[in-house]
Amino acid sequence: LNAGEIVDQYQAGQKLEIRRGPFRDQVLAFIRVCESAESLHPMIEAQGEVMGQAVRFRVDPLDVKAAE
Repeated sequence: LNAGEIVDQYQAGQKLEIRRGPFRDQVLAFIRVCESAESLHPMIEAQGEVMGQAVRFRVDPLDVKAAE
């Protein structure tokens, strides 16, 4: 995966659903794609809600899908 492929796949504000991990089934709003020296591949930055508070998540692109 590269950042360009991910950016083309999602639009700002688009709803995404986490497919795996402790936040499985959590719905997030796509913000942007992040690339950093520490990460081997780009990550998705998205916003969701946890216990009534807005929280930013960084999620592996393979762990999310467009919400239906």
